[in-house]
Amino acid sequence: MAIEHGDTWLRDFGNPPSTDHLYDEWLLEVVTGAAYLDRWAIDCPDTFLNGAIVSNDQESQRTRVFRAAQRAKAFKMTADATAMQSCAPSITELFEQPNLDSGPDL
Repeated sequence: MAIEHGDTWLRDFGNPPSTDHLYDEWLLEVVTGAAYLDRWAIDCPDTFLNGAIVSNDQESQRTRVFRAAQRAKAFKMTADATAMQSCAPSITELFEQPNLDSGPDL
């Protein structure tokens, strides 16, 4: 639901990757963030950096969410790098193919 509404806390997780597999992985990291917000009854987060920590348990869980957000951002970078590689010419495309025509057949 947060994704559909474009909740501001999702910015901490970066843009979703376009590939299905990486999107699913990204979504699992976002669920970590949503569970944290639900667990600590945080109604209006702008970012996970905001808000007072009320216990060591909450601080530990928030650290896990920070790590999840970092992994989520990495999925997008991985998808972008993969897309760029698929656009790069192969080594055989960089060189002219040899001319195998050695003249007329006799």
